[in-house]
Amino acid sequence: MSARDRLRAVLRRAATDGAIDRQQERFADPVGGAALMLDHIGRTMLARKLVFEFDDGARFACIASGRRLIRFAAPVPAALGRDLSRLIDGSQLTAQDAEAAAALLRAVCEGRSALTVRPETPEVRPGPTETGLAPAAVRRALPLPESTPGFARDADLLQALLAELGPRVRAALSLAADEDLTVETGGQDAVSDLSTWAAETLDRLLSPDFPLAQSLQTRGILVFGAPQDAGCHRLIAGSRGQLLIAEVDGLDDAATLAAWRRLAARD
Repeated sequence: MSARDRLRAVLRRAATDGAIDRQQERFADPVGGAALMLDHIGRTMLARKLVFEFDDGARFACIASGRRLIRFAAPVPAALGRDLSRLIDGSQLTAQDAEAAAALLRAVCEGRSALTVRPETPEVRPGPTETGLAPAAVRRALPLPESTPGFARDADLLQALLAELGPRVRAALSLAADEDLTVETGGQDAVSDLSTWAAETLDRLLSPDFPLAQSLQTRGILVFGAPQDAGCHRLIAGSRGQLLIAEVDGLDDAATLAAWRRLAARD
């Protein structure tokens, strides 16, 4: 197994085996509850069945992948009505279902005030042609105000960090959800060394409490010092399923952290 293949295996294990902090989240009204559910869907990169459990014991589930809502799943909450219950039939959702999906999420949250979420491996994974429904379309139908992030996608934040560090970057790898590792910069030997280091480091650090666990849903940065004679430092930065691993010239890790904080503040 190559260094990059080993790194990929470590990251996928983190995405599927990590524990989730199942804290109860409160909401003031059905629209607020629907917004919380959409937030969880929008953070889910790898295919997962999200089971929402409410404060009154009711349960509701959906399949999410690639930060999109693929379909609703059993169980069917009581008192939904025939028109809304028809959506929970295993069919893939499309853009035309945005208003119905919004109505269903509101109805599920009606009369309830808190939820927790438990991700599970779905019985049937979405196929390559199943693109589902964007949470943004459901937000518009709720209605909820559009969010206006400083970056169009979370990957853009990581690319902005690469650009900020510029020629100081000796080698860099990026990973987006279920996709292959992409070499951003660096020669073969540098990339191989970086992959080996990252695999060994994450193999030791990944645990239920480590912030990269559970679908790589992280938004932060870890900076590691290297021996002074190496003249560099290394970083692992992540944001909602997007991951960047880089080796940076020089020992000024504080400047790297400052660059990250400055860019993240724009989002």
